[in-house]
Amino acid sequence: MNEEENQMEDMEDEQELEEAEQIEEPEQPRRPETPSPQVELDWKMEAADFADAIKAVEAVVAYGLEAKETREATFHVDADGIQVSSMDQSRVGMVMFDLRKHGFEEFHVKTPGLICFNSNDIKSSLKGVKRTVRDEDGTIKTEGDKLNLQIRTVDSHIDMILALSGNGYDRTWNLRAIESESDEAVPEPKLTFNVKFTAEAAKLKRILADAALTGASAVKVTAENNEVVFKADGDDTAKMFTGKLPRESGLFSLEMKEPATATYNIGFLLNIISNVPKTAETVTFSFSKDRPCKIEAAGHFDKLTYYVAPRIESE
Repeated sequence: MNEEENQMEDMEDEQELEEAEQIEEPEQPRRPETPSPQVELDWKMEAADFADAIKAVEAVVAYGLEAKETREATFHVDADGIQVSSMDQSRVGMVMFDLRKHGFEEFHVKTPGLICFNSNDIKSSLKGVKRTVRDEDGTIKTEGDKLNLQIRTVDSHIDMILALSGNGYDRTWNLRAIESESDEAVPEPKLTFNVKFTAEAAKLKRILADAALTGASAVKVTAENNEVVFKADGDDTAKMFTGKLPRESGLFSLEMKEPATATYNIGFLLNIISNVPKTAETVTFSFSKDRPCKIEAAGHFDKLTYYVAPRIESE
């Protein structure tokens, strides 16, 4: 039977990890030493860019939840920018997002700290925002929506104020902060990998979508003989899928210390790849035998990284 690891922190458990030397102490995300509930900030940026960021975060925090369930997105704010680090409810996946202050049109932080919001509220507030369209020479053809985001203490509550403007329509949303299950930042695991490959995001999405047509809940990823192979078997084994990415024609790069095979939740991987920003034309996928995988797809952000725990096959 297949048993999926449902705790990302179990990656540090020596009983579950036979190759403990591959794990180093987790690196704490960049954040203030003493998080404050009285976070205050003000920033301006392209609304569609922030919508992309929230969509990418939701790929993890919303996975497996009903539409009305709360999705925690924890923002770490300091003078250098913002970082979001969150996990899904089952703690199988993790997302790390980072946008430094140079990615904003304006960025001012009065009080740094850590604050948590329901990402679904932010996503719905940004629905339908227009992106700026430019000609080949960079000239703006169509102006997109602009976002002025503030986090303020309003009547003893912490609010995120989203002010959107563009196309002759100005609107403002006040979103209340939510209490997080943890008042600490989610640490990023520090792992080493035996395999690392880079491929077109669209191509990897197609492979995972085809594999999902088998009805299988998991996909086996194998790197050997200068290629990466994806295999999925339907529950009734009536439908099986094999997709190959050769080093020479299907990949931009392939680094392999030794052959490796690992199995992952196919729906989780597909949901991640389907929600990376369109500006991330390539993704880098790193893994080792029966270890968590790491997916990097920054696009126009400073960092967008995912981790997904493997499924361990046992008798």
